[in-house]
Amino acid sequence: MIYHDVVMPRIGEQERERATTALREHYVRGRLSLEELTDRIELALAARRDGDVRRALHDLPVLRPWPDLGGRAKRAATVAAVWLTWWVMSMVLFVGFVVSVAVSGLGWTNAILFPALWVGCTLLARRTVRRTRA
Repeated sequence: MIYHDVVMPRIGEQERERATTALREHYVRGRLSLEELTDRIELALAARRDGDVRRALHDLPVLRPWPDLGGRAKRAATVAAVWLTWWVMSMVLFVGFVVSVAVSGLGWTNAILFPALWVGCTLLARRTVRRTRA
């Protein structure tokens, strides 16, 4: 029996899968061409030892996670939804105001009620947007 000084541990399916996932990520980030990706994935899937996987990943930097844009995108979507709702409500109030004035003339009820509702909707929208940004 022959013993070696340097032990290169055998790897399993999990390590090979981790290497192929990293290679795909490097491809997405533009560090590998499609041909290089194919060659390196073949090497990683055929790997039996740790050194084989390292050869598939040689000269590639350690992957850092992408910045989390989920929270920022969610806030932007909320702000857009709030202002879209405000715009629709403003148009509904405006049309209601015009119809009410056309039917019954400009009275105190129309002159106070519709602007008060519009100001209330506007303040509520601003408050909601400020809370999502905080």
